[in-house]
Amino acid sequence: MSILNPQSPTNNSSSNGRFPMFKYTPDGFIDYSELYPLSHEKFPAFEFEKLSLESYTTLGNFLYHYWYLSLVIGAIYMILSFALQHWMRNQQPIKLKWSLFLWNMAIGIFSIIGFCRVVPPLLYRISLPDGFYRSVCVM
Repeated sequence: MSILNPQSPTNNSSSNGRFPMFKYTPDGFIDYSELYPLSHEKFPAFEFEKLSLESYTTLGNFLYHYWYLSLVIGAIYMILSFALQHWMRNQQPIKLKWSLFLWNMAIGIFSIIGFCRVVPPLLYRISLPDGFYRSVCVM
């Protein structure tokens, strides 16, 4: 499969060496046509689902150069969690019944939308010959 082999002669060189295992469309989007043999008419992508090469490279460069920020943010989160837990031990409880209800409703709605978006293409891919392998092992 040419998309998995970066040395393949059919590999598109528009990735500038950043992610050579992917082929790119002329407008800078990752071309998944070899990995997922779906017609775009059957399961079209929304605009927010398309990731341009420029934004992907910018985010990748940021995460590559500032990888340690995740450790710093995690440490700050842990310190604040324990400090606020210790501080709230002697405080009056905060009434969060409606806030938590709205938060859980939003998460539930988001999960239902995600389920409805992911399951039909997944079932279609799995029903294809070699579909389970391509869904789980290829990407």
